[in-house]
Amino acid sequence: MKKVIIFFIIIFLTSCSNNKEVNKISESIYSQLKQSEWKVTDFSKVVPFKYERVCILGPYTLNESAEQALGFYWDVEKETEISSNDGINLIAFIKENKIISYIEHSRAKGDFSKLSRKCLDYNNSVLTRTTRKDNWVN
Repeated sequence: MKKVIIFFIIIFLTSCSNNKEVNKISESIYSQLKQSEWKVTDFSKVVPFKYERVCILGPYTLNESAEQALGFYWDVEKETEISSNDGINLIAFIKENKIISYIEHSRAKGDFSKLSRKCLDYNNSVLTRTTRKDNWVN
């Protein structure tokens, strides 16, 4: 019985630390945007790990569209709220054709929805724009 309790405590602590990491990345994106007056974000500078691509999925993205963007199947409808939540963008970090981390990033803290289904390579994952109302350019 003690082993079962210890197992669940470890699972709980691991999931909490993963949520903290995800929240930290989302807050880093938000901070980077505020500091640049909403004109620049560099995804490679806000994550503590290497990835090959970062893909952005906008509100109401379903599995079929996600698969086309990602290049492989991932059950976005089951794993995230992006298929039904208008208030978030999904930012997925990919390595070896697998999602290694993802963020349900509040659109109020940086709206990337016009880039829905766009993927950027690690070495080219900077987005810029002239004013906050302009579209993002890579």
